[in-house]
Parts: sequence; C-alpha cells; structure tokens
Amino acid sequence: MALVKSIVQHKHCAVCKKVCPVERDTCSKECEEELKKGIKKRKFYYYLLWAMMAVFIAIMLISIKFG
Repeated sequence: MALVKSIVQHKHCAVCKKVCPVERDTCSKECEEELKKGIKKRKFYYYLLWAMMAVFIAIMLISIKFG
C-alpha cells in the first residue's frame, strides 16, 4: 500500500495521453490546438447531422402532403 501513497496527483493529456498537471487538460500548446480542432470538427458534424435530419423531415412532410 505504500506505492499508492507515493503517486502524485496528475491527469493525462486529452490528445496524446501523456501525464500533465491537474490544472491543465493538455500537456502542450500543440495538443491544445489539436484538441480545439477536434472540438470544432465535432461541432460541425453535430450541426450537419441536425441539418440533414431537418431536410429529411421536410422531404417526408412534403411527400406526405403532395403524395
């Protein structure tokens, strides 16, 4: 049990999984930029998904009304 007490509080980088300080999410500026790019890309695909669903529902409603 002595081993558990000797481990320093730490986190792992959200991008490369290296050890980083507790107060940070990434270990370097490069990883921070990569994380921001990934978040931006996920946000884009999230909005694209909602737009595609709206178009699909609109097409279905139009085809029901005029079909």
